[in-house]
Order: sequence, then structure tokens, then C-alpha cells
Amino acid sequence: MMQQQVKEAPIEAAAQLQPPPAPKTAAPQRDPAGLWRAVAGMAISVALACLIVTLEFTSQATHRADRMHRRAQTLFSRVSRLQAEVAAGRARIAAARRELAAAEALRALLRAPGAGLLLLSPPAAGGHGAVAAQGPEATLVLGPREHRAVLMVTGLKASANDTVFVLWWSAPHGAPIRAAEFRTAGDGSALVTAALPAGLSVAAAMVTAERAARSTAAKAGKAPAQTGPSGPVQLRGVLLR
Repeated sequence: MMQQQVKEAPIEAAAQLQPPPAPKTAAPQRDPAGLWRAVAGMAISVALACLIVTLEFTSQATHRADRMHRRAQTLFSRVSRLQAEVAAGRARIAAARRELAAAEALRALLRAPGAGLLLLSPPAAGGHGAVAAQGPEATLVLGPREHRAVLMVTGLKASANDTVFVLWWSAPHGAPIRAAEFRTAGDGSALVTAALPAGLSVAAAMVTAERAARSTAAKAGKAPAQTGPSGPVQLRGVLLR
């Protein structure tokens, strides 16, 4: 009996020395609303970041597009200017070729037998066949055998951009015959060749100022053919033999 009390005493003492068990705590509960708020905040942050990046790229793209547009406009302007220069150069070359051909024809006519010379001057304001003291003038060389004529004009300037000059043959009988249409250079000069109809006895000639639009329409068949001069007479003369 004494031994049993001794054995139980250490057991009770050990039980008293053991710390009391810790109280059980409840497991934390998750808040679904807070979780969704966090997810929504992250989504908004990502969306804002994407928006900022998109705006940055858009701004850079717009700047590049604007710069390329300015460069394209500059190139287009340069190309247009070069095309205008090329067209002007071609026009000058064509005019030079015409003048060269007219000069060669003039030299041939001057050497040909039977050539006639006709001096054209502005008609006087009072008429009666008199000529003005000063103003433009022209020399017409006729080659009946070659059926060609060359007109050399100086000081004849157009009063408007749509003005063209027309050379007319004046026969002893009948209406004037249209011979050639031409424009003068900036100094009023021109060298023009014209065909001389076979069998036509030219006694006089004149140069009138006509409207280019009407002349072009008549050539294209959009207007009635012009039977005679309608513009003012700029130069006229009688054949000298």
C-alpha cells in the first residue's frame, strides 16, 4: 500500500508540472468581397498600364505619321516643280526646233529665185493705209515655188494670256485665208513658217490677235469653223516686188 502511494505521487507531480493545453483558436474566415476588390484593383491597374502604353505608342505613331506626311508633301512639291521644269524645258526645246526649222527655211527662201518680200507694220489709228510711227513690225518672205513662207516678228506682245496671233493671206479677190497661228516670246519676237497654197497669188498679208479658246474649239470641231479674222489687226502689209 505504501509502494502504490509512492508510485502515484510522482505521476501526480508530473501532471501538475505539465503546462495547461493552449486554447483552440478558430480558423480565419476568408472575405470574398475583399478578394474580388483586390482582383478588381489589380485589373484596373493593369488596364491603366496598358492604356498608358497604348497612348505612348499612339503618340509616337502619330508623330512619325505627321513627319512622314510632311516629307511626302515636300517630295510631292519637289516632283511637281521638276515636272514643271521638264515641261518648260521640252517647250523651249520644241520652240528652238521650230525656230531652227524656220531659220533654215528662211535661208533657203532667200536663196530661191522668185522670192518676194512683204513688210508688215501696225495700221495707223486713223486708217487710210497709213502705218504707225513706232510699234511692232514683221517681215514676210514668200517662196511661191517652194510653197512656203517665213514670218519674222519683233516687238509684238500679247495683251492677254489667252491671245494668239494669226497670219492671214490677202488675195486680190476673195476673203482672207488663214495661214498660221503662233505666239510670241516675252520680248515679242517670233519666227514662223507657213504653207503657201499652190496657185494662190498673195498680194498682201496681215496678223490679227484672236482668242485662244475660240481657236482651239474651232480646231476641235466644237465650234463653227472660223471663216475670217475676228480680232483686231496688229500688222498688215503689201507685197513688194
